[in-house]
Amino acid sequence: MASPLEHAKLLLSKAQDDWAALKILLDNSQVADEIIGFHAQQIVEKALKAVLAIKSVPFRRTHDLAELIDILSDKGISVPIPMDKCVELTPFAVEYRYDFSST
Repeated sequence: MASPLEHAKLLLSKAQDDWAALKILLDNSQVADEIIGFHAQQIVEKALKAVLAIKSVPFRRTHDLAELIDILSDKGISVPIPMDKCVELTPFAVEYRYDFSST
């Protein structure tokens, strides 16, 4: 089992991978907004989970950014940026990527 530090490093490494993909995809007009949103959501999700991991705060498998922010808040852990807009990314994790009702 990974230590809290190793777990946090892994999550941040994965977030950096999403950031690298996002930077490339942003300039491609053929890429759907849902894909851009997915990578943005994943960056925030993994960063929040890294903070929880390094603080040894348990969290369940979720893509719900509001839930992760609430856990941080409940533990008295502040984040360095306003997270209210980040919560709007939550539907990009699954809902917008797999919603075929509009096609």
